[in-house]
Amino acid sequence: MIRTAIIKPDHLGDFILAIPAIRAILTEFGSADIYCSHGSTFLKRHFFPAASEHPITLAYLSKLDDGMSTDSLVKQLSGYDLVFFLRGDNVMHSVADQLRSFAVISDHDDNIHETVLHKKVIEPILGRYSRSDLFHQQDRVWPEKRSTYGLCVSAGFFSNKWPVTYWHKLAMMLLAGGAAQVVLIGGQAERIELEMLFRGIPSDKKRMVVGDTNVREFLADVSTCDVVIGTDSGTLHICSSVVPTLGIFTSSPWRRYAPFGRGNRVITLDLDCSPCVQFSRSTLNACLSRECGVMLKPKMVIDALELSGSQPQVRNLGLAKVVDGVSHLDNA
Repeated sequence: MIRTAIIKPDHLGDFILAIPAIRAILTEFGSADIYCSHGSTFLKRHFFPAASEHPITLAYLSKLDDGMSTDSLVKQLSGYDLVFFLRGDNVMHSVADQLRSFAVISDHDDNIHETVLHKKVIEPILGRYSRSDLFHQQDRVWPEKRSTYGLCVSAGFFSNKWPVTYWHKLAMMLLAGGAAQVVLIGGQAERIELEMLFRGIPSDKKRMVVGDTNVREFLADVSTCDVVIGTDSGTLHICSSVVPTLGIFTSSPWRRYAPFGRGNRVITLDLDCSPCVQFSRSTLNACLSRECGVMLKPKMVIDALELSGSQPQVRNLGLAKVVDGVSHLDNA
């Protein structure tokens, strides 16, 4: 039996985007040990309960600068015959180069969707597979009729955030436009922000969902929405597994990290400074204006919601771009 390991040590949204690749590997080999971050273990247990679990936190990926060294990871992986690295940065390449086992490692390219990067490197080993068939649910289409809107205020990084005043204005505009309900969505870190928004919306057509490690219950709550609008975050990616999403992409690379599926949509200014240097640990992020988010107004988001069509495409909307099915643009 081939001892196989899957390495996915990064954040929540990254783990969701790795679902097709992980499922393809498990289908081919029957079993594999999944090395994921401590913060992602609840997702692993929900989506892959039968697979062996090895929680790790690598220091260079930790937002708190704590965790294990890559030398320790090399030692843990030394007993495997085959190792799939579903993260392809320089550090992971260094770890792969030190192993005697056969290592398969993803590329790093912000202009290619993450699921495509995984597919390109593992298909030569596994054979062809369909990302859509192996995602949590089959592809959906963009909902032309909507009455319940989820507003996901979470953000993976500070510069991904959208102003709270914009969320409030968007909620008021949706309700004024006839929305049956606005659902405020976030994680434990956004609880206070959600409560502030909830109190500030003078309507009984509102509800609040605060996620935790109970994925099944959270997805049941979210699935009552016709569409979820949110900034780039793990919470938005989790929502995308059950409901179409409109991603407000400010500073992060939308081509790579847009939620998976033809039925999902992204709005972005696609500025020359994107992706932001927030993704570098050696460059000072001295941006004070944050125009990537401030210039994306609530009215622009409303206009993006109203566009018809579901096939993968790029459309101009004033200063912004609206992109349908980012993960499938290369196939269009």
